[in-house]
Amino acid sequence: MLRPASSDDLPAVLAIWTRPETAMLLPPPEPGDAEAACDDGLLFVWERKGRVAGFANLAVWHRADGIWGLTHFAVANPGQGEGRRFLTALLDEVFEQRGAHRLSVDSVPDNRPALRLWEWAGFRPEGCFRQCWRRPDGRWSDSLLFALLATERPRAEALD
Repeated sequence: MLRPASSDDLPAVLAIWTRPETAMLLPPPEPGDAEAACDDGLLFVWERKGRVAGFANLAVWHRADGIWGLTHFAVANPGQGEGRRFLTALLDEVFEQRGAHRLSVDSVPDNRPALRLWEWAGFRPEGCFRQCWRRPDGRWSDSLLFALLATERPRAEALD
């Protein structure tokens, strides 16, 4: 179940966000980032069996035009299909409930599961930010940009 995060969820969100395997693929949170996103209603959790099983951090680039970004997305146990269910619910929230026109996301090129997820959901490649993020081990990484328009979004039934 997708729901807005509460302050009670922050320890679980930060535990997923700061795992070593996640830290190599997502920039770590700056102090106060998760709390601010939670306060702004832009941090969501994916709950399964009463536990936080993933989180998503949204950004509103231009509210009046419905231009949104998905800045962070991670599941606690990758490879079990939760990412697809989570993303489907999140797309419903962004496009149907919030009225977004466009949602963008970026991923490092070696995050193959994320790249497959964005393609599966209908996101289209738009470009590459060259050496835009320094990983915890000091290596620079490119980031690939993808976007999905409301008019291009597959219906939830088609994603199943």
